[in-house]
Amino acid sequence: MSDLIFPPLPDGTLNEEYIQNYARLVMRANAPKWLPISTAPEDGRNLIGGYGRNRPFEMYCGAFGEWIDMGGRVRNPSHWMPLPPAPGKS
Repeated sequence: MSDLIFPPLPDGTLNEEYIQNYARLVMRANAPKWLPISTAPEDGRNLIGGYGRNRPFEMYCGAFGEWIDMGGRVRNPSHWMPLPPAPGKS
């Protein structure tokens, strides 16, 4: 069984440039995407919210369906994405 993470080139070799390019493609494909706020979970978990070109903010859905940022302010986001995993977790 091979320990390779990256598939080899057609000639069976690997090189540093190929590995870096492949890693960039995988990271880009797996990066969180902005989703419409209508699809956001309303179960109280923390999410990243945003609207327009404003800076993203951490938020959660309150008891009455309002979106609240970590400073306690009610916000009106148009999009959301999940928080990334904590460092050291997958």
